Amino acid sequence: MCASHCLLAQDPENQELVRFYMHTMKTIGQRLVLKLAPSIKRNICKTCSSLLVPGVTSTVRHRQRRRHMVVTCLFCRNQKRFLSNDDYKLWCERPEADVQQSDRRGPEQSQSREKGQETLAAQESTRALSSCGGSNLMCASSSQSM
Repeated sequence: MCASHCLLAQDPENQELVRFYMHTMKTIGQRLVLKLAPSIKRNICKTCSSLLVPGVTSTVRHRQRRRHMVVTCLFCRNQKRFLSNDDYKLWCERPEADVQQSDRRGPEQSQSREKGQETLAAQESTRALSSCGGSNLMCASSSQSM
């Protein structure tokens, strides 16, 4: 997306190349099943894949009565409407969206994870004993019997 901004800043006539870059970015994201950030989605036209730069490739109007902002693409005349409420936050910006990794798992999965950690700790202690040859155990047991 940075390359597209740079191209438009150098020469606003490079809009075909910018559209190609944006279309390529969208198709790669779809193939890899990646979600674009909302800030990136707001700057790309859905129909013609052009970069929406106010004053260059789009116009922005603020509607006071309906409390929203209208962004119009200058190529395809497609319109996007965004709520202009000061208190509104996107879902990804809300605190509820940050879910801890342990909260995503069910109780059965978290219990099996704890059991797996206990088994791993037991295996590591067995390895530590076998690496020293068990001589420390024999010495400790023989000193106790004396």
